[in-house]
Amino acid sequence: MQSTVFKTIHLGDDIECSAQLAFSAEFEGADRECGFTGGHDVTAEIVSVQMEDPDTWELELLSRDELIRRFGMSDLLRAEREVEDAMEETLNN
Repeated sequence: MQSTVFKTIHLGDDIECSAQLAFSAEFEGADRECGFTGGHDVTAEIVSVQMEDPDTWELELLSRDELIRRFGMSDLLRAEREVEDAMEETLNN
């Protein structure tokens, strides 16, 4: 399954944003020989984020490249991993 979704994420010093994410999810069946119980594998990538400018309080739309420049790649990847983990948990339940 592949689609896009809007999700609230947190960047930087706990800045709440509305993010558009492109994701793919696939189910992997159990493999009893190696003890793998199976489950969903989700990959998510932030496409853009809508957030308030702290100086003007106006909404701004930031692309992935702008997010990397402003917050750094590690913060962006952390937010994506949190979304992936939450989606995997929801699908597996």
